[in-house]
Amino acid sequence: MTLRTPVTDTLSSVLGMPKAAAGAAQLGEGAQAMRQRNLAAVLDSAEAGLGMRPTEAGLDPNWVLTFVAGAEACADLQGQAIWSALLRQELRRPGAVAVQTLRVLSELSAADLALFGRLAAMTSNDFVCKLDETYFNDHGLDATALATLEELRLVRPGDGRVKSFNSQETDRFVVHILYRDRVLRVEHGMAGRVLSFPVLRLTRAGQQIAAAMPLDHDHDYMMRMIALIRAQGFRVANAAILQRDSRDPSIVLSHAGFIEVLPLRRA
Repeated sequence: MTLRTPVTDTLSSVLGMPKAAAGAAQLGEGAQAMRQRNLAAVLDSAEAGLGMRPTEAGLDPNWVLTFVAGAEACADLQGQAIWSALLRQELRRPGAVAVQTLRVLSELSAADLALFGRLAAMTSNDFVCKLDETYFNDHGLDATALATLEELRLVRPGDGRVKSFNSQETDRFVVHILYRDRVLRVEHGMAGRVLSFPVLRLTRAGQQIAAAMPLDHDHDYMMRMIALIRAQGFRVANAAILQRDSRDPSIVLSHAGFIEVLPLRRA
């Protein structure tokens, strides 16, 4: 008896797999059947959200082998969604996802991903604005949790890191910070100003895995980060991101109108 899966032939051929391996698994084969079902689920999800016809041109064979081995071993739904997102990104822009990212992801358990998800919800590209220790403790990110994320090669080791931003314009200070589904516009009348604040830095694997997680912004965290920026004398406005470039998500194609964030007036 054969278990049919809904994987199309397109991604199977791109990844260099025969139809039989990607499209069917013999019942009773145990672990092998489970691996094929896991891979089928990942490929189905990836192709459903791809929005383009994939081609094999540019895909590194070592990347493909590492991807297939990792996706086959992932039975967790959250993990499968991340594998699918990484495959879509690599197909859209070959070389965008590092092989090391796949290796790190393959070693993460469902519990590891749940822990990292708490921090990923606060990430802006490769950093997290470091708020007070109590805030992180309340969100399950105490010193022990952060040390665990370092050991998992998701967060860079070391403390006391500072992120600095120079102006993107010459006549005044303007910088844009992408945060999940939001973009912050930070302004000051003096072009020579530099914005800086303490951060936790993600590894490249941590950054790419966090970006692949389907998470919206954390409003409370965002408002606290904005308060820290405003305390340095900057004005801050935020807008919802409506569309990013599918090949390079760091490029925002459209966003809603900016709304300046003003301090709350106490009664």
